[in-house]
Amino acid sequence: MRNVFSIVKAAVTARQAAEHYGLEVGRGGMARCPFHADRRPSMKVDERYYCFGCHETGSVIDLTARLFDLTPYEAALKLAADFHLDPDAPPPAPAAPAKWQLERQERELEARCIRALTREERELRTRLEALAPQSSEQGFSPEYPAVSRKLQGTTYFLDLLYAPDAETRRGAAEALRNCGELERLEKSA
Repeated sequence: MRNVFSIVKAAVTARQAAEHYGLEVGRGGMARCPFHADRRPSMKVDERYYCFGCHETGSVIDLTARLFDLTPYEAALKLAADFHLDPDAPPPAPAAPAKWQLERQERELEARCIRALTREERELRTRLEALAPQSSEQGFSPEYPAVSRKLQGTTYFLDLLYAPDAETRRGAAEALRNCGELERLEKSA
């Protein structure tokens, strides 16, 4: 029999077990702690769990052991049975990120892009003002058209990142990341 502990921990998160065993886990991964009288959700549940009220913490095996008053080994076997895991099978690949984790990563990427582009837009507007003619007799600087086009591109991407459509925002953020523009903007900060 392979190590049931590593197989369970690789395949099941504390959040998955908590939901499977009837705990209501909210969008932010918060749940009412079953280990003390909890009026409001005070337990954070994701890969592991931690209660901000009673300071109970641990892995998926610890959570199951505590919920059902089992030894850690019994809890690991219960999880393996409840989640249809074969202790003799090779350990599974790490679980794919949950949908909420992917959405959080997308929002973080969008926020990074917005911060970088907003700073770039502010700098380009300042530069454009400095390059603009100060009087009607003075001509435009030769740099003015290039800076103006760059400002238009920056504004265009900011508009995409503020679009109501999540697909549009995601596409714009990924394009900025994949072409290296986001990295360039963040380095120039």
